[in-house]
Amino acid sequence: MNRTLLRSAVSFTLAVSAVSCTSTGSNSSNSADQYDLLPYQMADRWGYLNQQGKAAINPQFAEADLFHDGLARVENTAHKVGYINPKGTFIIAPAYEAGLAFSEGLACVVPASGQITYVDTKGAVKFTLANAQEARSFHEGLAAVRIGEKWGYVNPEGRLVITPTYSKASSFVQGQARVEQQRGPFESKAGFINKQNQIVIPLEYADVSYFSQNRAVVKVQEKYGYLDDKGTYVINPQFDQAGMFSQGLAPVRLGNNWGFIDESGKIAINPSYAGVLPFSANGLALAGDNATRQIGYLDREGKWAINAQFEEATPFYADIAFAKVGSKWGVIDKQGKFLENPTYDDVYQPKLNGSALVEEDGSVTALTRDVTDSEEMAVTSEAASANSYTPVAGMEDVGAEGEAKADAMEAASDAASSSALPTEEQVREGAPAYLTGTWRGKLDDKPFTLHIDKVAGDQVSGWNQVGSNKRPVSGTFWAWVEGDGCGYGLKLNEPGDDKWDGKFELQVTSKEGGALNINHAYGTWTANNGKSEKSVSLDK
Repeated sequence: MNRTLLRSAVSFTLAVSAVSCTSTGSNSSNSADQYDLLPYQMADRWGYLNQQGKAAINPQFAEADLFHDGLARVENTAHKVGYINPKGTFIIAPAYEAGLAFSEGLACVVPASGQITYVDTKGAVKFTLANAQEARSFHEGLAAVRIGEKWGYVNPEGRLVITPTYSKASSFVQGQARVEQQRGPFESKAGFINKQNQIVIPLEYADVSYFSQNRAVVKVQEKYGYLDDKGTYVINPQFDQAGMFSQGLAPVRLGNNWGFIDESGKIAINPSYAGVLPFSANGLALAGDNATRQIGYLDREGKWAINAQFEEATPFYADIAFAKVGSKWGVIDKQGKFLENPTYDDVYQPKLNGSALVEEDGSVTALTRDVTDSEEMAVTSEAASANSYTPVAGMEDVGAEGEAKADAMEAASDAASSSALPTEEQVREGAPAYLTGTWRGKLDDKPFTLHIDKVAGDQVSGWNQVGSNKRPVSGTFWAWVEGDGCGYGLKLNEPGDDKWDGKFELQVTSKEGGALNINHAYGTWTANNGKSEKSVSLDK
């Protein structure tokens, strides 16, 4: 689980991460009943609270997600994935190496055999994709799958209905799916197709989000605007950053301040906040006060409905939200009163994709089958334009440098294939696009996350997490080109004020070699006291 808003003396940050199949962005499955039970953590175990903030399922799981189609994906203490009903009973036994939440009656899982499989809500196998390396949840009757290096789509019978031809593909939202084609080692272009595999918006955008309320965020010449579902500009690029529409309003940044616009592009709430998240269904939006750096909730007129008084807080889930005081979380109502005093170690928080400032959905979440390295399975995220739209108030757009260099590299890149290498300088210039974002894998045998927030010059900063222990990291990178591969060396240090802190030394490159997919990191973590060393393996 990750932070939503963070009180900081330096910057006010909207955290970015992702492992979820909730379709908030498309408004297709964000029904109130999915919030009837919400995950919470005591010590190192997760259980569920009801809408009154009372324990409904006692903490017993290593991980826990929201309910979808009446079932919730959980992970037991042996780190096997299964699915429970609202009483906490396993309906599908925890026997899978990985799995996604249910969507449209099917869940994508990986059994011990290593083949990506779809099961129904009773656990019966519907079909297996023997040759697939990655797969997403079903949305609007189709699921995106990767076979080899290309993405296509299957129907609920497991039959390919759109041949794998795209370098990336998201789920269908409002009849359209965001797809990409690689143009060179450091450039891809995105557009949209319909269910007949017809291009409805040309693949000509470096940075474009998926659709919400018939609007997609697009970036042109360092400014953000919005397209409609025909590819026409409905709000011209004019903002320094922008998020997706929810409840008729969208977050935007002008200078260092955040506010909201309406669907015509007019300012609805003046940009005067350190950070904001989109409006919840109850008409309240999480926001940070510029003066106090505390967090509260705005109404649709931009007035404080709940005064800024919390260090951390979540959006509202139906009638309740979580707020943090000190090191503990509690449950608040719509007036900001605690229904349950802060006693929880962690709570459910939305996973935000980098482009949208909304909870990440199945269109950008994939289950990955790693067929090249010990058949390890992992749930990974490929947020649409995740390297370019960073919901961080007061910090630079980490993808801007990568885009600015794309034109200079295009001539050399056009003829490139997976075996054609760029120059070392081109690799270095591409670092903001390739290093930033969320990397997931293992620290020895434990699930491990590394998130890179910022790349500036040769400096790198972000955080890492093992279990509930999250620590900031910072350090340096360098670029290399050698033989038939290229990538980065990465040295990262934890602060050193905790006895368990240490340092990372990583190589970041492509599993397959060549230049096109710098997507794998490996190396070691060494304790500062020199008494412990652990292996690291990560994929993006």
